[in-house]
Amino acid sequence: MKSKISHWQGKILSRFFKKIPDPPVFPYAGRDHFHSLLDIGKDDTVFVGDSHFSMFPLEEMFHSLAVKNRAHGGSTSFDLLHRIRRICECQPRRIFISVGTNDIVQNIGKEQTLHNLRECLQIINDASPGTGIYLMSPLPVWKNKTSINAAIHDYNNEYRHLCDEEHIQFVNVFDILSDEEGYLQLKYTGDGVHLNGYGYIELRNHLIKYLDDENYKTGNSKEQS
Repeated sequence: MKSKISHWQGKILSRFFKKIPDPPVFPYAGRDHFHSLLDIGKDDTVFVGDSHFSMFPLEEMFHSLAVKNRAHGGSTSFDLLHRIRRICECQPRRIFISVGTNDIVQNIGKEQTLHNLRECLQIINDASPGTGIYLMSPLPVWKNKTSINAAIHDYNNEYRHLCDEEHIQFVNVFDILSDEEGYLQLKYTGDGVHLNGYGYIELRNHLIKYLDDENYKTGNSKEQS
């Protein structure tokens, strides 16, 4: 039989076992702090942005320690704008950017996304003019998310124009991952949005050419075929 705690016993116990308040919530605070303790070298290639990069096993797939993952799942263009200065002040060799899908989901608006990206590009160019910049197209999603996929297609057109205007490299992975209808191929995904292992192998096979030293600073050229 369970013994009951009296009112006064409860009072006494509460003096010694006070409820610990929940800590304040700061999105990505722990991951940001961890990354702040790690170096970024001038020969490094840094991947920033959303979950398409944060889930990317870069070192294993590129067989190199000169790639650094500074992406965060759920990131928007606002989040990227918040942390890009600290990254580019290290003056890495290249920066790959994946952002846009979460902006669509959170209804941030295309014009605001483009404005934030322009701000990011300006920060990079000011802090590290020798860094090659590569803006990746938002990835397609499966056909059960038709409205999102239509918006992604629209964003990709705008990203292509932005890259032409800013003379940086547009990395079109939408076309290599989509089917004939423009949706993410099922063989590349498990949930209709994020890539599985096969998807990341395909992504890696497309991105590897941009990490070739002969193609360094291809931000001043048109996308390779």
